[in-house]
This record gives sequence, structure tokens and C-alpha cells, in this order.
Amino acid sequence: MIDWQMPPEWAPHTATWMGFPTGAYDTSGITDEDAFGAWSSVANRISEHEPVNMLCHPDQISIAKRALSSAVTLHPFVIDDAWLRDSGPTFVTGDGKLAGIDWVFNGWGDHTAFDWRNDALVANHIIELAGASRVGSELVNEGGGITVNGTGDVILTKTVQLDPGRNPTRDAQWIEEEIHKRLGSTRATWFERGLWRDYQDHGTRGHVDMVAAFAPDVLSCSIGSLIQATLTTPYGTNTAVCSKLRDSRCAPCQPLESLATIQAGSITATSTTTLEMVLSWSQASRTAPMSMRSRY
Repeated sequence: MIDWQMPPEWAPHTATWMGFPTGAYDTSGITDEDAFGAWSSVANRISEHEPVNMLCHPDQISIAKRALSSAVTLHPFVIDDAWLRDSGPTFVTGDGKLAGIDWVFNGWGDHTAFDWRNDALVANHIIELAGASRVGSELVNEGGGITVNGTGDVILTKTVQLDPGRNPTRDAQWIEEEIHKRLGSTRATWFERGLWRDYQDHGTRGHVDMVAAFAPDVLSCSIGSLIQATLTTPYGTNTAVCSKLRDSRCAPCQPLESLATIQAGSITATSTTTLEMVLSWSQASRTAPMSMRSRY
């Protein structure tokens, strides 16, 4: 049995998967052409560096062909929306092989006005196109609701994985065990909630990818969200923004207007900003990056 592991964001990967928008949202204040142009610009730039695979609704194929570089591979498929990070699979690796976690997708708890029934089929379709192994899961989850550092840690949000609209019969222990089993992680850290705006209109209700992101030895957090959120570590609840997740000792909190770096147990203010706080991770906690990574 293969022990699958989700590589961190910065690990080498072989391709990028995207979804071509079916159009702009009615309340977005932009046109369909604006949406098509934005997605195409991103895809075209990425295609200069690595292969790009684009899932595209058959109704938009002719538009996509005009807007996209010939280096982008189009895959016709009926989709509802373009957020493949959420509806697509979570790619994992093990023993030199590639697999995709096919989470249950139900439109972010089925609380928006958007259709999602076709998007629930996206992950399995991409796994087949990629020639990867499919790993199923009973957990309702989205790619934007998890982030890993590749050395065992995963960050979750109580209002996402424990959302009654997503997993009403599951508790935190079951969810952690399922996450660890599928991603190869060993420790889960829970945010109480995500960005305030993410709970309005058609938000995701707390996706961690709007709150925090790992980089090598670094966790970058949005202060705007953590002011309102409580960071729950494996050692208990701590409202200090600059808590080190890997250490039971909490470093002293820096003023919110400073950008602080915690490294080797010391804090050094590097600049002044209200945008984010950077948490450095011990060099000893690092492992070699995965050799293969396919984005979703």
C-alpha cells in the first residue's frame, strides 16, 4: 500500500491545471470578456514555463482558443465554475507515483446561488486525464480549505471542514484522521474562522488559503483575519498572532503594524506593514521537496 503525501506549494510539479470561466458573475461588476482575458493572461504566462491544461465548457471552446496560447492544452468538459483549486483533485505522490484525492465537492456547503453538480465530477475527470490513481474520500472538502508544509503539518478551519453544510455527522477527530490518511500529514492546526468577508454573499465560509500560506520554513498569515480569529495550536488556544506552530513555547507577540520574522527562536522586525505576519520555521524541520507536483 502506497503512503501518499501532499507536497507543499513550492515543490516541483509537472503541470498546472486550470478551468476556463463560463462567464463573469452577475454582481462582479466586470464583463465576460474581462473574466476570459484575466484567466487567459495567467494561463499564457504560466505556459511559458510549464505545461498548462485547461478544462473548458464546450460552449466556451471557441473563445478559449482565441484567447489562449497554443501551448495551453484545452480539455472540453461541462463545468459550472472555474475554481479548480476547490473542485479539482488534491494531487499526492508516493513511491514515484501520482494520485489524486477525490474529495466530495458540494459547492462550499451548498449555500450559494451557483450550480455545482457538474463541478462535483471535475476531480475524477482530471485524475483520469492526468493518468493518476484515484484515491476516494467521504470528506466534503476543497483544495482551498487545506494547506500543508510537507513536513507533517496541515492547517484547517473549523467553519470549513466542521461546517454543518459540509460534514454534519463528522467530528474533528474523524476529520483529522481522514486528512492525515489522505495527505500524509501528522498534525492538524485549526483556525477558528477565516476572513470576515468570506462569510458574506457566496463566500467559502473560511478557506485557509485566504488566511495563511506556507513557504519553505515560513508561514505567512493575514493579520486582518487573525485579529478576528483564534489560532488553536496542538498545545491549546493562543490568540498571539506570532505563535510558532511547532513549539509549545509562544514567542512574544509583535505589534500588529510590524512584519516580524521568527527564526531559531528569535524575533526580528524587518519592516512595517499591516498586511501580514511571517512565521519562520526551524531549518531542522525541513525535508527534501517532492520530486513531482501537479497543481489543481
